[in-house]
Amino acid sequence: MLTIPPIMQNVIRQITAAVAVGIIGFSTLPLYAQTASGLNQEARTLQSRLSTLRTLHLQPVTLSEPMAMANRLADGRARFNVGEFDAAAVILIGIVESDSYRGMPGYNNAQFLLAESLFQVRNFVMARGYFEDLVEGNDTTYQMEAASRLLEVSFEMDRYDGLNEIYERLQASGGGNSPEIAYVRGKAMFFQDEFERALSTFGTISANEADLYPRALYFIGAIYAQLDNFEAAIAAFDSVIAETSSLQEQWEIELLELARLAKGRVYYEQERWNEATASYAQVSRDSIHFERALYEISWTLIREERYVEAIRNLEILRAIADRENVVAEANLLRGDLLMRLDRNDEAITLFNEVADFCEPIEQELENTIVRLDDSPEAFFDMLVDPHSGTLRLPDFTTQWVDEDMTVRRAIELSYDIASLEEAINESRAIVEQLETSINVDNGVGIFPSLREGWSSAIELQNDIVQLRSELIDFG
Repeated sequence: MLTIPPIMQNVIRQITAAVAVGIIGFSTLPLYAQTASGLNQEARTLQSRLSTLRTLHLQPVTLSEPMAMANRLADGRARFNVGEFDAAAVILIGIVESDSYRGMPGYNNAQFLLAESLFQVRNFVMARGYFEDLVEGNDTTYQMEAASRLLEVSFEMDRYDGLNEIYERLQASGGGNSPEIAYVRGKAMFFQDEFERALSTFGTISANEADLYPRALYFIGAIYAQLDNFEAAIAAFDSVIAETSSLQEQWEIELLELARLAKGRVYYEQERWNEATASYAQVSRDSIHFERALYEISWTLIREERYVEAIRNLEILRAIADRENVVAEANLLRGDLLMRLDRNDEAITLFNEVADFCEPIEQELENTIVRLDDSPEAFFDMLVDPHSGTLRLPDFTTQWVDEDMTVRRAIELSYDIASLEEAINESRAIVEQLETSINVDNGVGIFPSLREGWSSAIELQNDIVQLRSELIDFG
């Protein structure tokens, strides 16, 4: 409902009274005068204009609740579709948190879009609550997606408490029997190290589920490897390879390479060196895991004391590696192998290369530490730029920590907090701007409809003053 400013209501009431007085007072005048007839018509015209003004601008603007919700949802969905997730969340939360809209058609869609918008802006705490409501609701349209998102939120927050209870309630209500929910639930158990329960849950996914079955098999292989059941792990990874080797989807190619890498590691643990090398060698040169496969092949050759072949393999790794830290690690390992072969001069050359590369890093870190006290908080604040989500270190130093999960989560948390603080400050500034605008000229100027009504009222008031003047002259 749009409330009309009191001052505008008063003006229109004054105009109403003025028109009424003008007409009543004028109706007692002699009717024989032509001028009187013209003034009477003018007064009636003003009365008609007043009636129109009252209808258009003095009546509260209301919409039926379903129409109001539909309009808001359309606006929120439009913002969501163009990636304006902050704006979408602001609009959609007005729907989701309104009891009057609950249960209406489109409400669950608004809730899902709100949860997804919050997820996209990394407001995981609020997103988790809305995703949980969707999982526990009766609308199966969003249950699976919400359940999947819940796992991602838990992973980002490193918090899995309550997930099992949510999935159990979902299953008890009949909505948790789908293979999609089984897959998500199995992953949640896996990340909580509940390997036996995860194994049982993944085992419910049949081969008919083409998109989920190979993924479930991969987790089954990883679980068996964790439980030291290596033969079962290899069988699972072989099944993954068989399922994905002829497929072309990107996720299938990625899963295939991961299975080959994982199979090589299982063989390595069993000291089956030839099988390990053969499995690693199957990782494609185009794969992002190829460098890791080469490095692990080198260790397999070292365990077999095939040092010359290991050195050659490391030389290949050095030639193709994109990251300098990988090159440095390969050179260190090559230097160690050269020493074992009494090729000390070559080893010294390699060690000097690594030293030249690492010395600036060491100096930079020492300079950073000297500038700080013993406070871990101060050290963290010095190293992390929360506004960009990066470390305040030279690029070549971040290569050693960018894959560390603890460091990544700490940096992302810092970035999330900074982003939320920035959003709160922006919201406060907008509120202050709105309050200032509303307080100027009684708030009429910022609303086009009211501004138009205000202008019409002032124009009508001026015309009434003119009519009164004419009435006085006539009298």
